[in-house]
Amino acid sequence: MAMPTIDTLPWGHRWRSSATFTLVAIIMALFTDVFLYGFIVPILPYMLEDRLNLDKSKTQSITLVLLSESALVGFCASIIVGHIADRTSNKRALLLYSLATAMVGSLGLAVAESAAVLFISRFIQAFASNAIFVIGFATMAETIPSDRMGQAMGLVTMAASVGTSAGTMLAGVLLELIGYWPTWCTAFALLGIDAVLRLLMIERKRGANFPSPAQSEAASLLSQESMEENCYSYGTATHTTTILPNKSLPSLSEEKEKAGLSFYIYVLRQRRFLGGITSFISYSMIIASFDTTLPLHVRDAFNWGSLQAGLLFLALQGPGILLGPLAGNLKDKVGTRSPAAVAFFVIGPVLMVMGVPGDGRWKWQSWFDEGGRGEVVYTVGMVVVGCMIPLLSGVGVLELTAAIEEIQNECPQIFGPRGGNSRAISIANMSWIIGIFIGPIISGVLTDKFGYFQTNCILGMLRIPLLLIFLLL
Repeated sequence: MAMPTIDTLPWGHRWRSSATFTLVAIIMALFTDVFLYGFIVPILPYMLEDRLNLDKSKTQSITLVLLSESALVGFCASIIVGHIADRTSNKRALLLYSLATAMVGSLGLAVAESAAVLFISRFIQAFASNAIFVIGFATMAETIPSDRMGQAMGLVTMAASVGTSAGTMLAGVLLELIGYWPTWCTAFALLGIDAVLRLLMIERKRGANFPSPAQSEAASLLSQESMEENCYSYGTATHTTTILPNKSLPSLSEEKEKAGLSFYIYVLRQRRFLGGITSFISYSMIIASFDTTLPLHVRDAFNWGSLQAGLLFLALQGPGILLGPLAGNLKDKVGTRSPAAVAFFVIGPVLMVMGVPGDGRWKWQSWFDEGGRGEVVYTVGMVVVGCMIPLLSGVGVLELTAAIEEIQNECPQIFGPRGGNSRAISIANMSWIIGIFIGPIISGVLTDKFGYFQTNCILGMLRIPLLLIFLLL
């Protein structure tokens, strides 16, 4: 089959289809996604009380339900989006459809004058957000070279941290300064920039090269005999830089395509895949547990208000902005197993120490309450946890997509002609949502029943079996 010549390629094909530009477009898409998620939080009270004329006593409950709707929609839609994305060769088109859906949902939220329109619009926006997450990361996995995925994930982590903080902060400030509709215009402007980048992006799979006059028009293909031999020998190699190496995988010589439920049953039998899921759930639980317990604890223990609590959250997220790319480079060089093990090893004891200030149940704890030592210890502990977060961020996605790639390299057709990256990312997304959901429940219930110190001790000790799993299996 003849290859297209340089003259027939679209304008700017080389840079528009490059891995670098694709990464920029995906980072912008994910940045816009998290920006919009946080954007609505500070303006929701105004929308509910002034535009919808609801009773102020209902604001808190409706806000909780509306934000919880996103998690529920994301969990239910992940498998659907992943299945569709793995059945199409044009993920760029799916990204454009998801952007259009996000625009519809955001516009619906902006013009909503009834609770029904508000919830429907949030449903649409949440579905689009889930699609952007799954398809965006799947596109990265299929485009970015595997030895640069850690660095790419570091940049994504940095962009997500900035987007989360910027969306919430900008919406709150602009609503006070310039009003409701000008505030929404900033969100739509960002969506417009995102649209331009997605339209310019040309999808190209990893390993596809630009044609040159010296290139042959014929491409060599693996024979069926070679593919069967690879499938038969799969699982004989060992991998020492993964979280949970596949020490002994079954022979795939007679395996048929894994579609539907059989795909999920098969991948969930792989140790590396399970390691990625475990790390992602644990990571999201750490983040979510702080959302539930931190504001109340610092109020009761240190008499701190929302300003100090906000600065502590900045201490938790800020290091990810600075250290994300460095942590990504580290993962590219040494793998994900060692950085994740170090992070869990450090976070466990730090959580325990952070629970001591303000507890005051034993005499030895009084040392922390003298001269502001408790506040210093707690703040330093938060910064340390924030510095460890970049080592955990993205590990789940990296492990799941690496496990899929490892299998497909030996048996290319086992997950179908389009591969299984999108379905793997959908599982990662569901794992994240599970952690975000159960993290606040576990930490909240334990704190109410036993206290903040005991809760942090339990959460800290849970890191020990995770560390052993990562190191021994």
